[in-house]
Amino acid sequence: MSDSINGLGKPIGPPLSRGSGTPETGSPRTSSTPAGGDSVNLTDTARQLQNLVKTTSTEETVSADQVSAIRQALADGQYSIDSRQIAERLLQFDR
Repeated sequence: MSDSINGLGKPIGPPLSRGSGTPETGSPRTSSTPAGGDSVNLTDTARQLQNLVKTTSTEETVSADQVSAIRQALADGQYSIDSRQIAERLLQFDR
């Protein structure tokens, strides 16, 4: 059994614009042209986000010393949890 697909290989929508600047600021975009001739344009916001991802992936966000101290305090039964303070801080998110 053979089915034919109509419109195979035809563009689905209008061609993409290849403007020289961002619509918001008109500032130039950074572009990269691979060997195939295609290009990628990044807005300033996209470049900032890319830099943030690189920065946060290399930084240690949790102190290993603090984690180990809390684990030891929990194991020794010396770590107390103030449920009232936790509830108050959770309620701050709802405001």
